[in-house]
Amino acid sequence: MLNTRNPTGKVLLPALCLVALVLCAPACLAITADEVVKRAMDLNEGIRDYRAQVTITTVAEKLDIPPRKVTIYYKRPDKMRVDSDQIAMVPRAAVNMHTLGSVAAKNSRAVMGGQKTVNGRTLYNIKLLPKEDTERGRVLVWVWGDTWTLEKMEVYDGNTKRFSVRWTYQRVGEYWLPQWIIFTTAGMGRHSAPLAAGGEIRLYFSKVDVNVGLSDADFAEQ
Repeated sequence: MLNTRNPTGKVLLPALCLVALVLCAPACLAITADEVVKRAMDLNEGIRDYRAQVTITTVAEKLDIPPRKVTIYYKRPDKMRVDSDQIAMVPRAAVNMHTLGSVAAKNSRAVMGGQKTVNGRTLYNIKLLPKEDTERGRVLVWVWGDTWTLEKMEVYDGNTKRFSVRWTYQRVGEYWLPQWIIFTTAGMGRHSAPLAAGGEIRLYFSKVDVNVGLSDADFAEQ
């Protein structure tokens, strides 16, 4: 039993309060799922647009597409343009920096799925669930606790995982921007779709310029 009295018989309230504070610290300091999502959404709030040189590699059954070098232009919240001399497949959900915000707006219930330590870094798993009480249309995201960057996203339809996206990052000025994006799907659900049988699209960002002053007119033909 903890002795809260000193030899003079006086109650050691400061010591007792300190012990109580230490015992409750993990619970008191625990971050919520909503806070993790907000920090990830706010991370690059200062980026209005970007221009990137990207190499795209597509791996899919019955598709023989050589690597493509393209230039991607992006402007908040959802404008995107791809300049390429040949056909190139670019998954908008992976490239659009506002994807998490759009998902969070549609799926208002954020639930902490867990957390783990990877090489000394904390990785949070968040479930974004539809407003109605159903698992249909749920989205799972993994967020690094030191940089608040997305590590992975999985999008489901019922129990079927439609696609997943993985990101690794590079530092561009004061911002974290993608260096690699890997988009994987088990099938797009439409027989005529390019990735109907499933496949993978890998995007390597070799050069990225942020806040270059893109206007809506730069996307008029898209």
